[in-house]
Amino acid sequence: MAEREIALRLNGRIWTGWLSASATRGLDRLASSFSVTASRLAPGTGEPLIARPFDSVTVEVAGRRVLTGFVDKISPKEDAGDDTVTVSGRSRTADLIDCTAIVEPGTWRGARIDRIVRDLARPFGVEVRLAGDPGGPMDEDVQQGERVFDVIERCCRRRGLVARDTPDGAVVLERPSSRRSATALVNLRNPDGTATAESNVLRSSGVFDGTQRFSEIHVTSQVAGTDLNFGAEAAGVHAVVRDPAVPRHRPLLIVDEGSANAADCRLRAGWEYARRLGRSQTLRHTVSGWLQRPGGDLWDAGLLVPVRDRVQNVKADLIAASVTWTMTSDQADLTTLVLQPPESFEPERAASELGAFKELAELFEE
Repeated sequence: MAEREIALRLNGRIWTGWLSASATRGLDRLASSFSVTASRLAPGTGEPLIARPFDSVTVEVAGRRVLTGFVDKISPKEDAGDDTVTVSGRSRTADLIDCTAIVEPGTWRGARIDRIVRDLARPFGVEVRLAGDPGGPMDEDVQQGERVFDVIERCCRRRGLVARDTPDGAVVLERPSSRRSATALVNLRNPDGTATAESNVLRSSGVFDGTQRFSEIHVTSQVAGTDLNFGAEAAGVHAVVRDPAVPRHRPLLIVDEGSANAADCRLRAGWEYARRLGRSQTLRHTVSGWLQRPGGDLWDAGLLVPVRDRVQNVKADLIAASVTWTMTSDQADLTTLVLQPPESFEPERAASELGAFKELAELFEE
């Protein structure tokens, strides 16, 4: 398959040559997604592109599979004689996002997170894989009307994990790896304002948002009493993580939805601090092409990427929280990476109070 193609394998055919196309994967996305737009008569064949909701589909970018799932929506359009059709869809894991968790008995006691998620995903035929330490056993109860994703996300918050899809349509429970990219993202300028020869970033933007940061994050829960654990000890399980970079009194209290012990509450507080840190300090870089280097691997979510950006005043290793591969109407192949501090996926560090994570203003110096 050519390295300049986004291809759909649909209804026994391989379709390419779109007017525009994109696919997105991310560490915070349980389901990857795609969207392609073509002339009503399919590209390269002159035949109509036929697709229906629920059709099985796989998506390949530069010959590498990035998504296995289903068509969600078909949108035909006619405008001044210009007939087009847009086909979009998501990974097989999308059913876990959309659908209600109906499992019997819907209660787990002393179960590992991977067992809970497998039980939830089994009715949908979605495989669940565990990458790394699942942490200790937990108790979990499905509330009436909850989506499967709500339960999975709640369990992951307690164990400091992320749940995302794999290219073959499974769920993986993991902590993002330290796999480094083969190429840095460079956005430097000459004295006249032009890009330097080593620069490869086409577009750069940043968001530094304090609205979701809090000086103290408290997590409280209640566990079932036993002969050895009763009274206030059982009823008042509590943990707090402080963010010293927030100069004002901004407390946040979170009541854990389940029955969490003290260690669970502490890890949950660390998870909240770390993820809020990451989401409040985000860069977005767009580069030409889909591969890190010619003939190499795709840019992908989870990569640890060296960044040197004079415009954003950035010099640091950042983690790719999400990646979008795009083919535009002028046939340009682009990759857009959303980048965050890698500490945003390290809740154990936040919970251990080994010291505050550094702010972008401290890290990002050229």
